[in-house]
Amino acid sequence: MNDYERIESLYSEGRITREQADQLINALSAADEAEQELPEQNGVQYSNGAAATDDWTTDRQTATEVPKLESSSVDPSVRWLEIVAFGGDVDVRVNAELTEPRIKEGHLELTDTGARVAPWEEKNDGVPRNFIDRMIDGFRQSDMDIEIPAGWAVRFDLKGGDIDLDGPVEAVSGHLRAGELTVSDTRAVDVTVTAGEADIGLRACQGDHKVNVRVGSATIRLLPGSSLEVEGNVSIGDLKAKGLDAVERGLGGWGKGLLSNGSADSSGRLNAAVVTGDLSIRVADHG
Repeated sequence: MNDYERIESLYSEGRITREQADQLINALSAADEAEQELPEQNGVQYSNGAAATDDWTTDRQTATEVPKLESSSVDPSVRWLEIVAFGGDVDVRVNAELTEPRIKEGHLELTDTGARVAPWEEKNDGVPRNFIDRMIDGFRQSDMDIEIPAGWAVRFDLKGGDIDLDGPVEAVSGHLRAGELTVSDTRAVDVTVTAGEADIGLRACQGDHKVNVRVGSATIRLLPGSSLEVEGNVSIGDLKAKGLDAVERGLGGWGKGLLSNGSADSSGRLNAAVVTGDLSIRVADHG
């Protein structure tokens, strides 16, 4: 039984209303349409780790954990805010006066590694739940307004909506299937946007960093203190990256080089890829 059949079954059993069933179906359809708009990827060449397959999960129905960033630049002791939601708008702001995260609406649970937030309190009865089950457990849009202490990192898994992270944060990791991701200031990044936009302010001089957009656009601003060996790859679209040794490649472009914003004793690596759309990488004037 697929997700659509499951929703109709829940309606037939009287567990949800017709309006709720339609809302679930519309949300699933939006995510599916975004993925179906991807170009045929057989034969598309990626460079150094820009994979054509979904890095985060091969089964959307059973995905329950947020992907974890693995980077030598992230201190293992860093506390993580973990965001799990079906869709909606998520705003995260750093508040240096806090010692623990807080949320205006939604459910927040402290964990061994930091904190986990969701738009509802998940049942803890030992029964495995997929995305549909969790929507039924707490049926409402996942709009959340969150504040975190300084020095925290953020990871997320969101089907659709907008994520706005007002830093500085230690690291950002996650997968947004459809929507806009905006990160003002982070020291490490490993994110994928299936369809939409990613605007990342990165301040790094060590470690490995990745930004992948399948359909849409990616803008990466290297903030003061950054020094990175950058590789940018666009399969179909435009690559804009002043300072890179760029070449046109078919309908897209590829570029590689060292980009620095200030003095740094070492350099990290940034791999940025857009399948269809535009990629812009630039040294920020300030930040």
